[in-house]
Amino acid sequence: MQISKTMDAIVNAAKQQSIETAVQMIHEKIPNPTAEQKKQFEETVNEILGQALGPKAIQEMLEATIPVYQRHLTRTDLQAMTVFYSSPVGQKLLREQPAMVQESMQAASGIQQRIARTVFQKIDQQVEQMVQAEKQHAKQP
Repeated sequence: MQISKTMDAIVNAAKQQSIETAVQMIHEKIPNPTAEQKKQFEETVNEILGQALGPKAIQEMLEATIPVYQRHLTRTDLQAMTVFYSSPVGQKLLREQPAMVQESMQAASGIQQRIARTVFQKIDQQVEQMVQAEKQHAKQP
């Protein structure tokens, strides 16, 4: 079923989304970063993501999914899937699926970034309120 190719596409799309989110984060912390700061930041993000989502991590993710498939699919299901994926349409799906996954993730990227930004802003506000409340509490005798 070429799960490795699909997982690679997912990981690469996740890396790209993470880089885009990280770049937005630097703009929030440093409104006008220099080209050198942007380059250095992207290199750092790429290095961190490369380590976090490297071949070992991908293998771990694949191994973690095996029990999920085992719980949900029977041997008969797998045999039927093998027949389907051996057909011309199944082969086309296998060829196209990594690109479809990557394009789908790119299409949803902006939405996910907007949601993440909103979530983190709300968390920051809540933390700030907690800090201010603690300061007020500490001032009272």
